[in-house]
Amino acid sequence: MTHILKSGEIKTIESNTSPIETEKGKILFSIIKDISKHLELEKEIQEEKERYKNLTNYSSDAIFILNIEDGKLVEFSKRAKDLLGYDNNEMKNLSIFDWDTSINSFEEYQDVVSKINEIPIYIERVHKRKDGSEYQAGITSVKIILGGKEYFYASVRDITEQKEIEAKILDTTLKLELATTASKQGIWRLNFATNSLELDDNMYKIYGITPQKDINNYELWSNAVLEEDLPIVEEKINIAKDTNGTFDTIFRIKRSDNNEIRYIKVSAICQFDENGDKIAMVGSSIDVTELEIAKIKALKANEAKSKFLANMSHEIRTPLNGTIGLINLVLDTPLNPLQNDYLNKAIQTSNSLLKIINDILDYSKIEIGKLDILKEPFYLNQLLENISNIFGYKIYEKGLEFSFTVDPKINNSLIGDSLRLTQILNNFIGNAIKFTQKGNVHVDINLIRKNENKLLLDFSVKDTGIGIALENQSKLFKAFNQEDSSTTKKFGGTGLGLVIAKQLVELMGGEVYFNSIKDKGSTFGFKIELEYIKDTMFIKENLKTYINSNFLIIDDSEIDRDYLKKVLSSWKIDSLSASNGLEAYEIITREKIDYIIVDWHMPELNGLELLKKLQDNNINIPNILMITAHNKQELLNEAQNSNIYIEKVIEKPFTPSTLYNTIFDKKIENKRAESEKMKLTSLKKALVVEDNEINQIVSSKMLESIGFDIDIANDGLEAVNMVNKSNYDIVFMDLQMPKMDGFEATKKIREFNKNTPIVALSAAVMDDDKELTSLAGMNNHLAKPLIRSELESILKQYFEMEFIDNKLNKSSTIFIKGINISSVIENYNTDINDIYRMYEKFYKEYKDIDKDLASLKNSEKEYFEYLHKLKGVSGNLHIQEVFETSKKIYDNKELSFSNHLIEITKNICENIENSILPILKSSQKDIKTLDLKELKNGIEKLIVDLKDYEYISSEKIGLLLDNLKTLLPKKDIDLLNKSFEKSDNETVISLLENILKGLSAK
Repeated sequence: MTHILKSGEIKTIESNTSPIETEKGKILFSIIKDISKHLELEKEIQEEKERYKNLTNYSSDAIFILNIEDGKLVEFSKRAKDLLGYDNNEMKNLSIFDWDTSINSFEEYQDVVSKINEIPIYIERVHKRKDGSEYQAGITSVKIILGGKEYFYASVRDITEQKEIEAKILDTTLKLELATTASKQGIWRLNFATNSLELDDNMYKIYGITPQKDINNYELWSNAVLEEDLPIVEEKINIAKDTNGTFDTIFRIKRSDNNEIRYIKVSAICQFDENGDKIAMVGSSIDVTELEIAKIKALKANEAKSKFLANMSHEIRTPLNGTIGLINLVLDTPLNPLQNDYLNKAIQTSNSLLKIINDILDYSKIEIGKLDILKEPFYLNQLLENISNIFGYKIYEKGLEFSFTVDPKINNSLIGDSLRLTQILNNFIGNAIKFTQKGNVHVDINLIRKNENKLLLDFSVKDTGIGIALENQSKLFKAFNQEDSSTTKKFGGTGLGLVIAKQLVELMGGEVYFNSIKDKGSTFGFKIELEYIKDTMFIKENLKTYINSNFLIIDDSEIDRDYLKKVLSSWKIDSLSASNGLEAYEIITREKIDYIIVDWHMPELNGLELLKKLQDNNINIPNILMITAHNKQELLNEAQNSNIYIEKVIEKPFTPSTLYNTIFDKKIENKRAESEKMKLTSLKKALVVEDNEINQIVSSKMLESIGFDIDIANDGLEAVNMVNKSNYDIVFMDLQMPKMDGFEATKKIREFNKNTPIVALSAAVMDDDKELTSLAGMNNHLAKPLIRSELESILKQYFEMEFIDNKLNKSSTIFIKGINISSVIENYNTDINDIYRMYEKFYKEYKDIDKDLASLKNSEKEYFEYLHKLKGVSGNLHIQEVFETSKKIYDNKELSFSNHLIEITKNICENIENSILPILKSSQKDIKTLDLKELKNGIEKLIVDLKDYEYISSEKIGLLLDNLKTLLPKKDIDLLNKSFEKSDNETVISLLENILKGLSAK
């Protein structure tokens, strides 16, 4: 109870009261004891116990306190209870004999206790749980005294898993020691801090070194490595150290015991401490001398074989080229059909043999490591367009469909070996075409990964061909192996192409893959990493034109529909799609459509039929782009035959940039806006420098329709003289000409005339070409064929111009297969007969193209100059197939298309002869008869005009020749006419002066 003292202090007391008999009666007798301090002491002891209990319970180890005399459990933590699996009551009755499997008697217990004192010791025992299971126990034990009595304190941890790991490590270490001993592989460790090298016994044996104390092993090692190899090895060690990488190389040593040269292969990796700092390099070494010598011998043998193959291919190529050349010469002579057939087959066979020899040469170069991979900038779209040009005709011949899909996120400007990439794709595509009889060949380029400067791309070529049987797929990518290696095989080839493609991909750090199903088709592809240049492929201002427009994609191919949708989506353009013309027509009738992209050949209702239906029902679509996997000219001809208007055409396969250029191409003006043409507000004088007479006429007519007075220079030399003598407002300069080209002429003119604008006229329109013309001193660059709108945009920079009403009456125009006369009329804005005379000139110039090309075959320079002129002329006159074929031959030096060019050009000439020449003949007025004085005056005026490089019309020449026919022999008339056609002014002037002398004598 509590008592309050006089001082007010409260005390806890213990009272012992009992009754006592006294003389006065019973009284209570109390003995009072102050127990306040005792209670406080008990409270402190209890709090200490609680604190201790909490500490033991929160410990990750199990805590046991045992009576040291009998081993009985006095105190325990919650972790101890959980570890043994008993409840609290059961734990209170346990002793050490219940869980320690190593103590079976009191004597054994006393032996354990005798080793424990006031200093903690660590022991390991096996403990048993309540359920009978056992665990490895790691015990930290110490003797403690509580209340003057000795106790056994133990902190116990389950180390079963740790012991198992240690056992495995030991087992692995033993196995490794056995393996390294058996394989004679040495283990070493290089300490970075001390530059000391630790070696095992095998390392000493490999190097022939006797182990010694206090010797720097690194110095021993570096002295053993051959002097020429040591810097390379140490550099590789430093690189591995700096990059946290691995170290793997082969070098030579001289053994210390016998001076024998040995080859050592080393592999190592950096070792790190707990802070992640590099502390050492640990590695293994093995003697690979015998293997390396065998490898060197094999490489030498392989190099000798490859050199032999290379020499043989060169030796075979020389007579083969002669054979092909002779066969071509014979083909130019008169032959009967059977002879012609035999010789064409001989050419095909010879070309196949030449391809095999080229493959062998490439294969031999790769084998001896002489084929270098370049890293140069290139444009992906150009690479694909070149491939399209190469295979376009083969695809057309076989009636296959050829398409590309390119991920829009792939940059167009890449860095790599474009030549070898083209070679790989050519092989895959060539095989796909060869083994596909119907269906399609599809090239897909996907983006796998993109970082700051590199792209991982997946190129694949998929076909619907014959496929490859599963049992034959293992033969692929092996030299001189094909699926069908029988002597009766249907398809030719050596099988080398795939081997070379695979090796090229691997040389570029990529990997090849394929999958194929017999009779279903095949996919061949490769994954390769290329660097890219950050470029802006598309101009945002152009995209704004159609950003809110409704596009409709119409194509029966799901792949092509998805591709187009994906590309448009990348430009933020939304689109609808339809799989055929009927479905598209329904969409157009219920939706407002601003732009349709439509395939030509589709089931039910094809592209042209859809356009015809829209036209017949007065449904106007502002913008139309037609896609064709077939011949573009056939499409244009059929459209013109059916009186169907097509604004733009794009051929499959196409890239995103090709599609972009077609949709946003400023060269392709809306043909309906015919009133938007322009002309000069005042007459200006222009000089056209051009060596081809047809191009002279074409350029002159267009410029005259704009309001220029035109002079003609036939080459650069004439141009320099004429600019020096006359004041021209502008000069239009062709680039490739005889005597002096456009570049040199411009430089000469700029020496005395800095101001007159000079505009380049060229079919070469790459940025590099434009830069060259600029460096030469030209102000602008116009592409051939000339487009009026583009010419006008340049002229506006120098002259005042105004819009003119230019609605031409086209009712008198005729349809000629292979020629887009309507486009020419729109471009040149001149009398229809003047345009027909341009085609008459083309006819006269190229009707004997077969003989012309045959006569030029021995002069490559003149041969390609002829093709260059044909390309320019046919482009200006919109003879599209002739233009595209001559361009393909000229640009790619692809002579295999020459026969096709001859055939289509002669067909065009035949069409001109049958359609245009009769019109010109019937439209001619009665020939005016000139008297002798008029004739002499006409000749004198003509000589002056020729000397002044004035333009001479065909009517003036025709009138003169008709009046001279009665006065001169036919051979003289023919010579004069031929000289006029060839623009040989010197000869014409000389002939006319002689004729004038003869007439004056009369």
